[in-house]
Amino acid sequence: MDLHMPNSPILVSFYGDDFTGTTAIAETLMQSGWPTVIFTKPPTPSYLRENFPGVRAVGISGIVRTLSADCAKQVLGPIIHQMKSYRSLLYVYKICSPFDSSEFTGNIGKAIELGMDVFKPDVVPVLPAAPRLKRFTVFGNHFAAMGDGTVYRLDQHPSISNHPVTPMKDADLRRHMAR
Repeated sequence: MDLHMPNSPILVSFYGDDFTGTTAIAETLMQSGWPTVIFTKPPTPSYLRENFPGVRAVGISGIVRTLSADCAKQVLGPIIHQMKSYRSLLYVYKICSPFDSSEFTGNIGKAIELGMDVFKPDVVPVLPAAPRLKRFTVFGNHFAAMGDGTVYRLDQHPSISNHPVTPMKDADLRRHMAR
């Protein structure tokens, strides 16, 4: 498939849990040669076809990272349904690389459940590592570096472990996600 032909499909639809994450994904896709647009509310497929005929990636910038699990369901549910209508080859829920999520705020597990209900995937890869940003995952444990280059497990990181809203109390992402 020629990815640059005007009639090619949207290859990637993504939701960013905050604006900076959404723009970071858009920048990466653009640098890879995929024309990308981002919105704060999901447009219709016909709007995309009429106004962005050469687009290959569509991003929706959101605020779910700041919401309770119940509010996230109300906000994210309709967005995920609209994203499905784009018939993309790949759907991505972009999380913040320090994996700031808790049972009560920015619950990534709830977002995954919502996506699974709509897309019915066989598997959901969770890939929070971002080596360029000095975020690493080793044997299920997540690490992040400070500005001085010192790398910490997230549950021992000076700021992430003490975040006022989503403190990381367990760097083992398997246990963290289970909660």
